[in-house]
Amino acid sequence: MKKIFTFLMVFVLAFLLVACDDPVEYSFELEVETDIIQVGSTVIVYADTNKPSPVFEYTSSDEAVATVNQVGMVTGVSVGVVTITVKLEGVGEESVEITVTEKDYTVTELRAALTAVLDKYLSSKNGSIKVTVNDGTEEMVSETIFNYAADGSIESLMYKVVIDEETHVYVKDGFSYMLTNGAKSKRELTAQEETTIKNSYSHSVFLDSVTKFYTEEKFYDSLNFVGKEDNTVTFELDLNEYDGTVFNTDNDKIVIKTTFTNDLVSKVEINTTEGTTTKTMVVEYRGTSVQTITYPTDLESYGN
Repeated sequence: MKKIFTFLMVFVLAFLLVACDDPVEYSFELEVETDIIQVGSTVIVYADTNKPSPVFEYTSSDEAVATVNQVGMVTGVSVGVVTITVKLEGVGEESVEITVTEKDYTVTELRAALTAVLDKYLSSKNGSIKVTVNDGTEEMVSETIFNYAADGSIESLMYKVVIDEETHVYVKDGFSYMLTNGAKSKRELTAQEETTIKNSYSHSVFLDSVTKFYTEEKFYDSLNFVGKEDNTVTFELDLNEYDGTVFNTDNDKIVIKTTFTNDLVSKVEINTTEGTTTKTMVVEYRGTSVQTITYPTDLESYGN
């Protein structure tokens, strides 16, 4: 009996000692410098705990939006919202929400993009370009389509311009055709005639007046990034800083919108606002493959 009693006392004492040894509650929290990052940017999610030798496990709710490595570095991949969850072995888990936005498009990137598309079209033997101008009351559309042979001679061409007068120029099957304010003419495409057309109606001439700012240093020095939506980036010209010669600083506001298709500029839109009037000029780069030209149905009448 005495042995049994002694055993029971030892058991109860041991139980009381264990019961009084409360489990340790470790602290665990996350800290992040910012919860908004841009595509391609990074931020560190810091995990803090007083648990000795902690083992953290980081996961992203959507790696298409942002990824995270096992030291907590989060990298933006695409626009969206993602939850970064950190598990602490033996303690639990905590989460933080990260918003990924489009990255700022730099002036340097814009300059490179505009220079690239201009160079591409000026050096191409084929192409199609359209310019639409709206002065606030009336819309005018001009366009050129060109196909050159390997030796630089004109195979086919269409050039339509509306400035002070309407001019249409066509080249087809060794002849040039011109329509100027209703007057039609047809000429054999001699070397002299081809030189005249190139000097007056080539795509380089067509682009000259609408792309002057592409190479103006002072233009880029005065640009401010506004935003990006889908494939279009928007900049505004600081008219207080701009002292170039291409744009009129009497305007109240000048906005430049550039649209990309397959990473190449496909459209450049300039909006100039003065008072309540906004004028728009849109240049569309429609391709540099071999072009099909739709000629007027009365083209042969140009020679009569």
